[in-house]
Amino acid sequence: MSNLALHLQLANHAKDYACSQIVHGCSQIENNELPVEYFEALNNAVLKQLRALINQTRTDPYNLLADDIYDYEKTILFSSKYSLGNCYELAFQAMDYFLTTNQVALTNLEVLSIDGEKGDHIFLVVGRDPNSNINDITSWGPEAVICDPWSKQVYPASDYQEKLKTFYRRYNKDGTKTNCIMDYDPTVHTLNVILNNHQLKSSLSKSALKENYASELNLIEWALNNHRSKLEARNEHLIKKYGQEDEKHKILEQKLMNVNNVLNMLHSLRAAIPDTKEESDFRKFHSVLRKNLHQIFENIQEIVNLAPEERKALSVYRHPHNIMSRIRTFANVSPPTEKTIKEANETLVKNLSDKKI
Repeated sequence: MSNLALHLQLANHAKDYACSQIVHGCSQIENNELPVEYFEALNNAVLKQLRALINQTRTDPYNLLADDIYDYEKTILFSSKYSLGNCYELAFQAMDYFLTTNQVALTNLEVLSIDGEKGDHIFLVVGRDPNSNINDITSWGPEAVICDPWSKQVYPASDYQEKLKTFYRRYNKDGTKTNCIMDYDPTVHTLNVILNNHQLKSSLSKSALKENYASELNLIEWALNNHRSKLEARNEHLIKKYGQEDEKHKILEQKLMNVNNVLNMLHSLRAAIPDTKEESDFRKFHSVLRKNLHQIFENIQEIVNLAPEERKALSVYRHPHNIMSRIRTFANVSPPTEKTIKEANETLVKNLSDKKI
């Protein structure tokens, strides 16, 4: 089998897979035959609800992937879950066929966008010569194949003049919309790579996830050790001056115990990172590591939280009737131990500012 024939075969599998994952969209030409209410419902479902859902989850504090790769993952997840999407989601699903069947390194794979003042589109290209000019399809080489699940077409890239289309929408005077296509025109349209298989292969691997996870744990450990040292210094002062039965010392002692418990948990989770095979399901692996991080940060929340009785005890000066204590209380100046804990908590939160604590 020639490389072109192989690429056509694989691209057809990818197209079929993408169309099985996404059944409904709002930009397809056949939607023009739908009742207006159904057309608008699909438009709202894809362009507003689905895209908003994907955008909201980009701020996941336990994500271990680069932003563009995490965007890919969430697009795959939600477009599959709701079986909704347009050319963007369909092209990603076609790419994901190669990823989930362990064929992502088989040849050059790229999700491309067509951009222009009128008409745009997104599709997958299989087997383009990486040294060719992205905006000159005739230079892509004889093995290049266009996989376009949106139009349900797969063809050699050399057939682009006849088959490659762009999408645009016409807004009618009666308030309705019409989905339209026009020919791709290299004089008015540009092609850009959104994502390629090399990015996915390097980012969606067990080794990359382990490395990012280890970096996260190291950051958390450093922040907790820094926090602990501040509390310990104040705690030692309280013991020397007021003894083991001092109420503020007992509060600090409990907070230090919480810090040590989280550090012990962190060390246990670090030691328990599974040594799984690289080709096994990285998505399940990512889920396990994210759950570990979530567990750690739930416990860190206990460190920075203060119970009402703790807040009350820390906010009271030891000699409340002393003139200086009364002045400081009036001016909302915290007693030393309360100030230490507040500042330490603020620093801990700042050091882990992209996390939900």
